[in-house]
Amino acid sequence: MQRLWQAWRRHRVVHVNGNILLAGILSAAGTSLLLHVTRDLLDHAVLITIITVVVDGLLDMGAFALLHWITSKAGWDEARGTLATDTAVLQLQRFVLVPLFLVLAIGGQWLLLTAGFDRVLTVWIAYLGALVVTRVIHTAYGLRTGRLRDASPAG
Repeated sequence: MQRLWQAWRRHRVVHVNGNILLAGILSAAGTSLLLHVTRDLLDHAVLITIITVVVDGLLDMGAFALLHWITSKAGWDEARGTLATDTAVLQLQRFVLVPLFLVLAIGGQWLLLTAGFDRVLTVWIAYLGALVVTRVIHTAYGLRTGRLRDASPAG
């Protein structure tokens, strides 16, 4: 566990992707819980989809910011600027991928709901599937531009 934590903290590509994936899982769990609790109150695919987009987006952004702060605060590299600025830049880069994410997530959820899948399962399949696709694209971009490279060689 200690080795995982050290890799998480020392290697930017690991901690940025790990934090985004963990935030996605946490937001999917929170959204799924809400959809489960409202099962008897709400049974319209459009409303379920809208609620999912809003709740998942808010939970994801908040969870990522918190996780990025926790991971980075002890060993922050001032050469990257302030932690708040870095978090904002990463969120902006993610925001650029939002149209693709939403097409995959909303479209996938809609298709699954109309095919008769359970509302909770649609969140896990569509949203985490969209997350994986956008992670691959963002990681490739970050490595190519240097934004996800370690500031100094890890020891």
